[in-house]
Amino acid sequence: MPNPHTLEILEYFSYLYKNIVPHPNGNDFKRFNSRILLAAYLEITFPGLPIEVDEMETHIFTSKLSEAWFAYETLLPIIAALGFETKKPEKIKPFGSASTIQEALSLHRNFASPGIPFGKASLFDHTRITDAYLEILMEGTIDAFRESVGDIISKNNSREKIQAYLLHLEDHSLGIQKDLLLTSYNTITSMRHSTTPYDVMSIAYAVRNQYVHAGETSDSGIDDLSIKSALLSACYTFVSQYALIIAAQLIIHETDSIV
Repeated sequence: MPNPHTLEILEYFSYLYKNIVPHPNGNDFKRFNSRILLAAYLEITFPGLPIEVDEMETHIFTSKLSEAWFAYETLLPIIAALGFETKKPEKIKPFGSASTIQEALSLHRNFASPGIPFGKASLFDHTRITDAYLEILMEGTIDAFRESVGDIISKNNSREKIQAYLLHLEDHSLGIQKDLLLTSYNTITSMRHSTTPYDVMSIAYAVRNQYVHAGETSDSGIDDLSIKSALLSACYTFVSQYALIIAAQLIIHETDSIV
């Protein structure tokens, strides 16, 4: 069952979705509606299978996070068609900044890149969220994620374990995804930095790619499955809520242009 904040966002999206269904461009959102409901209400069990709780939860949230990402992906053509894309940066990294997480470690975390790499995880320009209610919901979504990560990092050696897992994801990523994970690493492992949507989405995309293309298993990249499952749970909740907020804003834009 979705948490209360997800249900609140889902209720607002559903109200807006009903308004756009009768219009010709309502078909663009039908796939998203089906996929996000699947992702939000998906329940996975393993009846009769002897499996540890942490292993079970890690696999569950890996699967649910991937489903949430698939729902978000159905919005990408709409985002591009309506001009809600993030502007491509002229320069991703300044001279002297890190190119990999390993290099970043040697720079003592002084490696933040002012440019936003342009990829699927950062495609939507979140500054285009202009509906007042959606802005409030978005703030709650980011705050909840930061709180979840703060709870994880407060445990002994958890920061180092998350760092190791992000290194694992980066090691199995290619091209622009490495740049996206670099900015995510800076944010997730140092709570002094503000969290932006593409920081979380970058991790989600990397996990999704590992799961779909590289045979990601519960213990891939980390030994402490309680840490991994908690991080993936927080990412899954964020991606589900963020995708709903994006879809709601796109629908508002479409319906306003019709009137």
